Amino acid sequence: MNIDKEKLKGLLQAETTSWSADCSEWKRATEALDEFLGEKTVEEVALALLEENERLTENASSRAIRSLRGDCADLLAERDQLKAESESLRQSLADHKACIASDNELFREANLECNRYHSVIVAVGELLGISKEEQDEEEVTQEELIEAINELWGQVHGMQEDLDEYKSEHEVLRKNAERFQYWTKCWSREEEATLPREVEAQMNSNHDFEIEDAFDAAIGKGEQS
Repeated sequence: MNIDKEKLKGLLQAETTSWSADCSEWKRATEALDEFLGEKTVEEVALALLEENERLTENASSRAIRSLRGDCADLLAERDQLKAESESLRQSLADHKACIASDNELFREANLECNRYHSVIVAVGELLGISKEEQDEEEVTQEELIEAINELWGQVHGMQEDLDEYKSEHEVLRKNAERFQYWTKCWSREEEATLPREVEAQMNSNHDFEIEDAFDAAIGKGEQS
């Protein structure tokens, strides 16, 4: 119902007030109200206004419900987002803790390696005649120790070369001793100062043989028999 509610309110107030006034004023108020209402009675207008009020109330409730539903949906979406962010943060925290644990392990291993390296440096210094106390007092630099290590390694390498040379010489002497012992044994058996028959046989069968090779072949054949 489309009605000017403010004007209707004023007319009704005037109608109510005119009850305590004279008849002429009450009549004017009644006429003005009738003119405003037209063919409708006060009761019809009142019922129409009540229906409109109920409809507006229902619409307001519906809007409120829809608004609340929308708010609830927004809150649920926000809750899910916060839950996902919380899970992501939890995983990041777990990864961070694992990274810290890994870094601590790496630091521990590096510290052990540094201690081992320091022990080696101290030991090398002591081999060079520099005690740990002297190293601390004289502040021997790492470069000096490395130079000393290289020098010591050169000496060790030279000693190894000498040892290999001594081994080669020892092998030559050992073979010569075996040949001499074999020749002596053959002399005592054959009672003649000539080459043993086995040696001559080896040299005759292989003309490329030197006498040392013939002796070695004869000795090897004798050991096999």
